[in-house]
Amino acid sequence: MTHLPVLALVPGQGKRLRAGSPWVFSNEIVMRPEYRQMEKGSLVRLAMEDGAGFGVFTFNPHSVLAARLLDREPDAAIDHAWMFRRLEAAARLRTRLCDPRFHRLVNAEGGAVAIDTGKFTGRSPKDKYVVKEDTSHDKIWWGIGPVAPTTNNSDNQQISEETWYYLKDLALHQLNGKKLYVMDAFCGANPESRL
Repeated sequence: MTHLPVLALVPGQGKRLRAGSPWVFSNEIVMRPEYRQMEKGSLVRLAMEDGAGFGVFTFNPHSVLAARLLDREPDAAIDHAWMFRRLEAAARLRTRLCDPRFHRLVNAEGGAVAIDTGKFTGRSPKDKYVVKEDTSHDKIWWGIGPVAPTTNNSDNQQISEETWYYLKDLALHQLNGKKLYVMDAFCGANPESRL
């Protein structure tokens, strides 16, 4: 697919791409006037000043996140066959990773896997509940809602210890005997304050 426009990276840029990032920001591309005339979603190739290519990208000249990687092969043909191969690979990975009855997988930017859990996707800040007990009652910014009607704007909903134990027992009952996957992780990058 050598007929795609080749956009030049700013000299010295490309380190994140070489490290595996699937995105390129607008300040990393030499933004020539003709690039700004391109349609959103145009297919392009990106290259270093020495001509070394990084692959095929979709390009939006009016976005801070200007280029999104589709394929690391600079001569990849982005067509129906390409899409079919990517979806087949995602479907094979799905059957290896999880019970396919509960997740629909599609290939995401840069070859990663995205999971669509149906209509309940994304962040749910109003579904954050904290047990209100002796050690937390005056240390949490409690929120507005049917469980915690207060006068501030926090998303922290309060529940009682009794409700917590009931929900814990219910979850244990539902998960008993099922195949579980565990991931040990942290919330936050600073070792001094992460959870």
